[in-house]
Amino acid sequence: MSAASLSERMNGALTAEAKHLKESVGSIVMSDFIYGLFIFALGVTYFGIPLGSAVSIILVTHASTRKAHYSDPRLNLFIVIAVLAVAYTTISSVVFGVSTVDETLRRAFRIFIVILLALFIGDKRIDARSLIFGIATGMIINAIAYYTGIAPDAYTGFLTGWLGDKNVSGLWYAFIGLLFFTYLDDRKKKLLAFILFSILLWETGSRTSLAGYIFALLWLTFGKKIGFVTKILLAAFIVWAVDYLTENYAHVGVFANRDGSDLLRARIDTATLEKVSQTPWHGQGFGQAYVFLPGGDSRWLFHNSFYTLFVEGGWIWMFAVLLITLLATVFWKQRPQKGKERIIVAEAAIVLLAICSWRLGEVILTIPWAIVVGIGLSYLVKPEDAIAFYKEQNYLRNVERPEL
Repeated sequence: MSAASLSERMNGALTAEAKHLKESVGSIVMSDFIYGLFIFALGVTYFGIPLGSAVSIILVTHASTRKAHYSDPRLNLFIVIAVLAVAYTTISSVVFGVSTVDETLRRAFRIFIVILLALFIGDKRIDARSLIFGIATGMIINAIAYYTGIAPDAYTGFLTGWLGDKNVSGLWYAFIGLLFFTYLDDRKKKLLAFILFSILLWETGSRTSLAGYIFALLWLTFGKKIGFVTKILLAAFIVWAVDYLTENYAHVGVFANRDGSDLLRARIDTATLEKVSQTPWHGQGFGQAYVFLPGGDSRWLFHNSFYTLFVEGGWIWMFAVLLITLLATVFWKQRPQKGKERIIVAEAAIVLLAICSWRLGEVILTIPWAIVVGIGLSYLVKPEDAIAFYKEQNYLRNVERPEL
């Protein structure tokens, strides 16, 4: 396939995706937009709490006072599995783990807030489009503030700002860039957003986020019409390709000076694997996904979200979290909306997050994870079900189709 043909196919796929999304959303919800302006600022801390975490708590609290826009049994199943899994792992952490009760409860509370964020995006108490547009705007402001010297420069030469860490920055610019230009419907605006966020992602210097972004775009382009078995093969190819690129091209060109950081990461990975091998089937408890390197007293967090899940809660916790993630974004079949094809933006975004989870540390059960899973849940509804539910709740009268 020629470069021109590939470009044309990608543009056509993204345009179709934007058309589906445009027909599923209404106008901007200003409160959710404002929350989005601040929710990414994880590098700003007040009283020991990251600003982004504080905003997510306020957002979830606010959303809990709103009425759900639709009801679906799968939303109930999602929250039941999630709550039971958190409860099980919390009890397991206290009974069998090495964490203190305070550490366990703090971690469990943070995870519960993230799960509620996903649920409220899923039942449309939180408007995903408004939140994403707010985050995108905030991250553009972050970049401007960084280059003008207003925002912090935690890693000299790499775009961080109020995100604090260059890999966290790379993750956010990748997944918000993917969602932002996908939600736009005007072709010129889409192209501008794509170019802008691709440049900003490059400026973060995060190789893993860049790889995840590229493969997510490929999934968005080719994944719509392929079958389940083919998707499994495509996923296997992505795993192989990322591993191959990591092993053979991690120090090429502008990445040639990463020997020092990669050596540190290799030491952390070695210590992580040792801790994983010593972890019993039920895990070591919430908050235990860290290691101490030989000869040092600094704690280093894991660089692999899958190992984090296993060490904290064992096989049951890891299986439950991965199950609700895949159910929401891949396995649960979206109900046809007047014959339209499946909307796969959440599917593509979960490919990005899965790649980042492999190499960047805590990605699963974070705010980006909640947004992507929530978007997947929000497209389970079909218009006629939403209309019936609206009328039951007396939200609508004499309305043929609400803005979903």
